[in-house]
Amino acid sequence: MKLSEEEIRRRVVERGLVRSDTVLKGGRGYAILVTCPYCGEKRWSRYTLKSDKPRSETCLKCVSTKHRGFTGRQRQKNGYILIRVYPEDFFFPMTKSDGYVYEHRLVMAKHLGRNLHRWELVHHKKGVAKDDNRIRGLQLVSEDRHNQITLLDNRITWLENKVGEQTKLIKLQSWQIKELNKKAGELTQQPREEI
Repeated sequence: MKLSEEEIRRRVVERGLVRSDTVLKGGRGYAILVTCPYCGEKRWSRYTLKSDKPRSETCLKCVSTKHRGFTGRQRQKNGYILIRVYPEDFFFPMTKSDGYVYEHRLVMAKHLGRNLHRWELVHHKKGVAKDDNRIRGLQLVSEDRHNQITLLDNRITWLENKVGEQTKLIKLQSWQIKELNKKAGELTQQPREEI
């Protein structure tokens, strides 16, 4: 059902709505000042004229604590974990534009008691999984140092694989030598046939 211009104006005035682009980031339409039913915080929310109600009365912080399934953690395909950080948190400046920060960066920042700079990298030490973010498996490094560590770790892994291959080859050749010695021993013990 499409609302007439007169009905839209009446609802805007009646409910104290304002243009959403004046109080919210981007977007068209209208916004209304709402109070969160859980914490009492006042904030602007987008207002849907068709349904004649705000999009959400609950603030983002309370949504995460009141709704099942929202943990504030996301596991990415590459194995890293993202943590939701809210604007009133000390570590909020470290977040990306969506309000999430990598867990290993957050753990290191809390350990140091300060926010990390963008150029500071947190390296997972060799043998530590990307989702294991305990401080003992993390190391704060610069980008060039991180590249060196990564190159050396890759080289070590390659060399360890080569050593494993060589060990298998040595075992195989030792077995072959043993078998050849057995056959040679059997041949020397057989009497020679006279011609």
